[in-house]
Amino acid sequence: MQWREQIEQADWLELASLPWITPTDSTMAYAEMLVQMFDEKGHTLNSVARFDNAVVARTLAKRGLACVPGGDPPIITKSIWNDAHAILSTNGRVRADTTRAATQYLLKGIVFGSDGRAMSPFQTAKQNGRRYRYYVPQRDIKEHAGASGLPRMPAAELESAVLEQLRGHLRSPDVVRDVLPQAQKYDPTLNEAIVTVAMKRLDDVWGQLFPAEQMRIVRLLVRQVTVSPENMSMDLHPTGIQQLVLELHRKKSQPEPATNTQKQAAATA
Repeated sequence: MQWREQIEQADWLELASLPWITPTDSTMAYAEMLVQMFDEKGHTLNSVARFDNAVVARTLAKRGLACVPGGDPPIITKSIWNDAHAILSTNGRVRADTTRAATQYLLKGIVFGSDGRAMSPFQTAKQNGRRYRYYVPQRDIKEHAGASGLPRMPAAELESAVLEQLRGHLRSPDVVRDVLPQAQKYDPTLNEAIVTVAMKRLDDVWGQLFPAEQMRIVRLLVRQVTVSPENMSMDLHPTGIQQLVLELHRKKSQPEPATNTQKQAAATA
């Protein structure tokens, strides 16, 4: 009940700022609807953790540790309920087009086939409503399936392979030692230990980042992904890791924002 008391009179910004537990599968219907509603209001959910087990999520919500979509009691206000029904009452084709446009493709614009042509995001939907994401060769789209001789790559599979290779690269001591001299030109306080910790911290929290932030980091680091019939290769930006190290260090060095209690104490001092 403690969350209900906090949200009864809350506005959209205050609701978005609450600690939310969000599902790891961002294609789940209620997850998409929740994100879409807050996006339309210009706010981003404060996701403090991801879950893939609804029972665990509801348990955390009942203990007052965080908000969860569909919690018990439901974490929902009348305004959110009305907005949800407004979305659901929209024409199905229009709603599908909106969802498709909002779907994140981590490698959009940077994945190419070995023939030099781009591979474009593509979705199919089954009768049960489940959607499947792919990267499809442009030649196959313009001519016919199989024209390029390249595979239609499942998006999740390709994105996972790129992330695994990228994260392994960032964990490499050799990469840390290579990037350190250049990064020190911009921040002399950096040393090998600081850079190593920053890379490990990013690796630890990667799964908790919102898709948009993951996409931003991937584009900072990766210039191009090339898919051939046999394998996948990745071309990195020359200064991408250096920029990421400096960015992570700056964020780590910034003081934590004051809490409401601290602000009130300062105001009465």
